[in-house]
Amino acid sequence: MSKYQEMREVADTARKGWIQYRDHCWGYMSLLVNGFMAYCEIPPDMNHITFLKWNEDRGEEGKYKQAEEGMNYTLLGATVFDSEDDYWHLGVCITLTPPNVLPPQWVSFALCVTERDGKPMVKIGVPGKPRQIDFTDSEQCNAFYESIVENIKESFRDSKKSSSKKIGFVVSP
Repeated sequence: MSKYQEMREVADTARKGWIQYRDHCWGYMSLLVNGFMAYCEIPPDMNHITFLKWNEDRGEEGKYKQAEEGMNYTLLGATVFDSEDDYWHLGVCITLTPPNVLPPQWVSFALCVTERDGKPMVKIGVPGKPRQIDFTDSEQCNAFYESIVENIKESFRDSKKSSSKKIGFVVSP
């Protein structure tokens, strides 16, 4: 085998490993979003959930943004890998008012997933506290979903505070 073939083989193995890792994380993200929607009984047919894409900036400049006007991101289209923290990031925006109520109330936050030693790790917001989760264990999943719900409710309790909350939850007025 030539040196070129050796390099090509190593590169091909790395590419296949990356694709497998990415696909696992995309699957975890899908499980998180769909599980959360089911847990909260969010109607799937009324656009109560939209996805936001991370702009890949750090610190105060880091934001999650909506798709261009008239467009929507898909779950996979909005999920971005951060090479600094090795997590896949997805912004989730939940509209909390019926479509005919103006102005709409909403909350947005980041969901982040990665895989360590073949096991999914999740966190809410950035920086967020990482935790391992077993998607086959409904108690673990429900506890994670409930932590999101409690953080959302807490974000709305004190209307005198800023709309940006400590773990990355942003609420509308």
